Amino acid sequence: MPNIVFASLGAGLDLAFILRGRLTGSQRIARHVWRISLAMLMVTFSTFAGDQIQKVFPDAVRGSFLLVLPAVAVLLAMVYWLVRLRFGRGIRRRAQKPDRNAATLAPSRSTA
Repeated sequence: MPNIVFASLGAGLDLAFILRGRLTGSQRIARHVWRISLAMLMVTFSTFAGDQIQKVFPDAVRGSFLLVLPAVAVLLAMVYWLVRLRFGRGIRRRAQKPDRNAATLAPSRSTA
């Protein structure tokens, strides 16, 4: 059932992208971050909270909070990067137009 929810969310956002048009650099990276992070979150949940944990992990680890930590780490990393992309200046700084004075400082080529 959760897979249907995630697929519907992705399809809805893809439809919004198609209707809206182009994305800016930070929007494109944010879209990539949440898609990759969501896939990584599914992998960590299926690895650490799936039925196979009964066979793979030792008895001391089964049922403890340690198996939830990788999924929480992925979720926190995703939130951190989405907030940084939304409110940070890192990506926008590189996308600015070059300074006009920088072009005059470049050495000129002389034709002899």
